[in-house]
Amino acid sequence: MVSSACAQSGALNMGTFRTTGSVETELEVFHWMPVNIIFCWNLAITGLGMHGCGEQAIEAFLEMGRGQGTKADGLTFLGLLSGCSHAGFVSEGKKYFSEMFKVYGMEPMIEHYGCMVDLLGYAELLEEAPHFV
Repeated sequence: MVSSACAQSGALNMGTFRTTGSVETELEVFHWMPVNIIFCWNLAITGLGMHGCGEQAIEAFLEMGRGQGTKADGLTFLGLLSGCSHAGFVSEGKKYFSEMFKVYGMEPMIEHYGCMVDLLGYAELLEEAPHFV
């Protein structure tokens, strides 16, 4: 898919504006875009998380919720939870996992539980993993 290819390669090609894989450049391109739709937000959040920029992924998630009129979906939370995992943000990951249902009314899917187990594994908190399995 285009979304995973862009997020994994860290490169976007928009006409003559070509990024170099720099997170800062990618964010400039994202904010330059005239239409912010969920697909774009998911790309930004997932790409930031995959590149170890968990704090910026959370900031993008929060920005998306502030006045942008874009509602998070399951893919948004996969990117966000993965970003928390890569950055070692255990408490933040637990918070957003909990908010999926309590705040956003979404039932977590198996992939979201997998992200939580991954997060706990990286943090060496495997004793908590059975709660998510």
